Amino acid sequence: MATKSCSCYSAVSLEHTNCHGYKLFKYQGCWYYYNTLQGVLNFQRDFQPQDTDIILASLPKSGTTWLKALTFALFQRSKHLSDDHHHPLLSHNPHELVPFLEFEFLQSSSPDLTKHSSSPRLLSTHMPLHTLQKDVLVSYWFFANSNTNGVERSSKSENMNGVEDCSTFEAMFESFCNGVSFCGSFWENVLS
Repeated sequence: MATKSCSCYSAVSLEHTNCHGYKLFKYQGCWYYYNTLQGVLNFQRDFQPQDTDIILASLPKSGTTWLKALTFALFQRSKHLSDDHHHPLLSHNPHELVPFLEFEFLQSSSPDLTKHSSSPRLLSTHMPLHTLQKDVLVSYWFFANSNTNGVERSSKSENMNGVEDCSTFEAMFESFCNGVSFCGSFWENVLS
């Protein structure tokens, strides 16, 4: 049950005390602990995605540790064979090897994410997808406008399927929000 508005952030709409006595704050439709919320805000403001980033997104207590361990093992298999007695997973928790973005951005508004892995950076989050949506659109914008995406275009005003005008970010934003995107609607993809 929501109790009152929180004055700590203008974007926070409600404050609630959970059954363990911890305060939660509602932001963009999701509940966060105070410290985690600061990391989310820093992430949304300062994260600079790279084309090669791999972000593992999961709900808490849904197998995140296993997901991180398996993904890390797959990406490191050429460096660390299965019989390697110095494999990082034998001495480090998967959460140390694949950091949570919201916790990295809690400690610093510009954390050194390369200290965990080089390109591709293997990162994780418990943030819901709509918190990350800006990054999906921005990544799509850079992909659609790169010369290395392997798609020939007959004119600058045609997008990858040659139909809509995505020559400006505003036009692509409008198409994206309306669900008109290469490989189908982003929204339908999320719902399926």
